[in-house]
Amino acid sequence: AAGHVRLPLSKAIRRFCIECAGGSMDEARKCVAVDCVLWPFRMGTNPWRPPLSDDERERRAKGLEKSRRYGR
Repeated sequence: AAGHVRLPLSKAIRRFCIECAGGSMDEARKCVAVDCVLWPFRMGTNPWRPPLSDDERERRAKGLEKSRRYGR
């Protein structure tokens, strides 16, 4: 009813940052407002997510290759 569109959280954060930066994607990238609670997430990353293990990275790469091969 309020006109909101469903978005992944990362895209919603990115839109907020771009709006805060006066509509400039370049300025959002260069943001120095480190006091902002969204600052660590502004480039679509989660700095608190643990890195993938080598095994998991390899498993995902194989799945991606398989998907590309079969057009999924």
